Amino acid sequence: MTKEVYSFITIAAPLEEVFPYFFSLNPTVVLQELWLVPRTDKNILENSCAQPGSELSIYFEDGSMALYQLFSLVPLVSFSVHVDDFTSKRFKGLYAMRCHFSFLQLESGKIMVECHCQFNLGTRLHTILFDLFLKRIIQKKLDADLVFGAKELLYLIAKKNWLGTNANAF
Repeated sequence: MTKEVYSFITIAAPLEEVFPYFFSLNPTVVLQELWLVPRTDKNILENSCAQPGSELSIYFEDGSMALYQLFSLVPLVSFSVHVDDFTSKRFKGLYAMRCHFSFLQLESGKIMVECHCQFNLGTRLHTILFDLFLKRIIQKKLDADLVFGAKELLYLIAKKNWLGTNANAF
């Protein structure tokens, strides 16, 4: 049984900066506000072989892990990732999650980043619990993560630009 959450944000930054930043984010961070769910080791993933079908292991602080797979990639347009094989019992009932990001250049020059996450749940009971307790929390977390990511990206771009213009000052 599948449940979904969706969010988007508009960012005033070049697509060439926005796409790789969001491509590197660990999608499991949206689960970190849930009860007893272990925190992930890294919020940024080093996906050096960015080919559909490539796999990474995501490690959590409790020693458990999950398998991250790049499902699809259209550079500067969209990508989808699939996370499954959660080894922690704390993820009981969650078989997999899939996140699809798409990027749209607006006429204003801004970039709209859309994120659509699907959660594959094990039983009807898990689906009911998701609807009653988890969907709102995950939705708020996804919204907050996109806002945080946009702010951090703008900070990193400003820092890079400042260092680039002041490189000769040192």
